[in-house]
Amino acid sequence: MKNVSGVFCALGLVSMITLTGCGSEDSKDKDSAGSEETGICDSSNTVPYSVDCSCASAYKPTKAPVVTLAASGTASTSIIFMHGKSGSPLYTGYVAMAQNLAASNYDVIAPYMPWSGTTWSGTMCQGMLYINQLAQAEIDKGRHVVVMGHSMGGAHALLHGIISPNVAIDAYVSIAPGHFPQKSKSIQDTAAPGIVAANDLISKNMGYHFATYDIINGGTVSQISATAYTFLSFHDVSLFPDVDQALPVLTRPVLWLGGDADSLTTSYNYPLFSANIVAANSEYHTISGDHYTVLGSVPAATQPWISGLGF
Repeated sequence: MKNVSGVFCALGLVSMITLTGCGSEDSKDKDSAGSEETGICDSSNTVPYSVDCSCASAYKPTKAPVVTLAASGTASTSIIFMHGKSGSPLYTGYVAMAQNLAASNYDVIAPYMPWSGTTWSGTMCQGMLYINQLAQAEIDKGRHVVVMGHSMGGAHALLHGIISPNVAIDAYVSIAPGHFPQKSKSIQDTAAPGIVAANDLISKNMGYHFATYDIINGGTVSQISATAYTFLSFHDVSLFPDVDQALPVLTRPVLWLGGDADSLTTSYNYPLFSANIVAANSEYHTISGDHYTVLGSVPAATQPWISGLGF
């Protein structure tokens, strides 16, 4: 079992990651990309993969979520939508998608996530706890809740279920998910100098100091401003959840949507990748569009699937 704890927990990073497989690190060989080769091991030592964010404080954005109300004025299901890397809920493709979902009688709550814009203002754990708060507010209204995300938000829609398994989310929708550091050499290579710099700041008790870091988005390197703790939470493979470990232990239904003209659909092999999800009523569909125009096809694919779940 691998334990990531101590100062990182207190500052809003993952406090514990438990890896599926043998119960000892000595029984595994891991390469630099985070893959592992496991030999024959005693299944009695196998423990489910989990990520504990309970010691983090919730992210407190400076802007309120963008809310699009159901056309009928009365919704029984609320969709909480997470935007992509360095994005905004005000992106025109998101606004149009929210309006079309609202026409199918869903309320859509689109928050500004910690990875919004070029100043990233919270850790991965803080962002997931913020989603919990928004979800609980809808649950308290008697609503069903679906957590949806696109690109980096889509990756976090897949991961939320293992980070917050006790929050009563009914289902997840992941659209063209990206940002899987353990599976992307380009993410690792781009982030490597920043990880060194961030750890150096932490060693000098400057973990809350904002600095400039390189990230990669859509194949293009750009810069963000973030604290050392925030940058590490999204880029250090020992801290960011491993999606390969997470998918098999998801328990809520997942709808995974990939665009037929999106390079990520083939590079990540979404059909095969999504087959690791064994939760009942989970589905994968390739729909029309590239990484961004796919948003226009989402409502037509989502509404019948949600209805088929009985809400």
